[in-house]
Amino acid sequence: MSVAGFWRRALAFGLDLLFLCGVGFAVGTTFKPFLMHYGSDGRLVGYGITAFYFTICNASLFGGQTIGQMFLNIKVVDKNCQGISLFSSLLRSLIVTLPLWLSVLMNPNDDLIRGAYHWIFLAAILSATSVYLLIFNRSTRQSLHDLVADTYVISCKASEVNRQKVWVGHYMMVALVFVGTIPAAVFAMDVMNELKSQEHELTEVRKILVKEPNIKDAALSVYTNVMKTIDGDVSFTGVRVNIVTDDNDLLEHENVKALAETVRQKCNACKKLDFVNIVLSYGYDIGIWSDYDSYGYLFDEDDFNPKQVNPKLSYLDQL
Repeated sequence: MSVAGFWRRALAFGLDLLFLCGVGFAVGTTFKPFLMHYGSDGRLVGYGITAFYFTICNASLFGGQTIGQMFLNIKVVDKNCQGISLFSSLLRSLIVTLPLWLSVLMNPNDDLIRGAYHWIFLAAILSATSVYLLIFNRSTRQSLHDLVADTYVISCKASEVNRQKVWVGHYMMVALVFVGTIPAAVFAMDVMNELKSQEHELTEVRKILVKEPNIKDAALSVYTNVMKTIDGDVSFTGVRVNIVTDDNDLLEHENVKALAETVRQKCNACKKLDFVNIVLSYGYDIGIWSDYDSYGYLFDEDDFNPKQVNPKLSYLDQL
């Protein structure tokens, strides 16, 4: 059979991801001071590197093979068993890397937190349909990006492409997944609408925080810890503020305290909470590699002086 099977393609893709992680590590280490200025938007760098890698390698210019595909002795061709054009390779690569691009849009930017869930569902649908086709489309093993670009992945030893028609049931299944996900997305939006008031207030506080010159990103969430005692359950509710910064001076206690006071002053709901937990992350994220140092600070109701804590510990563990 000329087409490459699921496991060969999956293993080749895994090797490509390892290679891209290595590239990301090299880029991140070399340009760390520069990348720290962009916060989570730095993932666009990783997206560009990934799209460029798959576009160039899968085109006929480089024999239609990524590094992973070279190890597995498979290649990308068109229906005539010839190498594909740069345009077809670009189209194919954009679909393959689309979930990474959507991860950038998932970031709750300024006026949009609930809207990020649209991209989560879209990324999940694309990933699910691609894997489904790769596993169950046994006649051609064409996944979503192959069908759109009209390409095939075959063994390097093959001299022709198995050009059987894709079973119509696969197309129906893909359409069903897209249509069936709409009610789930609507339900999720309804749930989020119930939290609209609190969420809007947290969004406004986030807008204030990201206007600070050395704050590249911020996310706020309210959560509750429950402790069981002899007299019953005791709950503690607080706000967790995750901040990405490019300036380690912001890690000073007095600067952190000022941030906590801003959160309490600008968020009416936060004034009623038991604590404010600020986690400062100093580093970068380019999607294919990230490097952060995180520091946590806890401010409670009675003593509004910061004490450095482990960001992975709960409020009760830190008491």
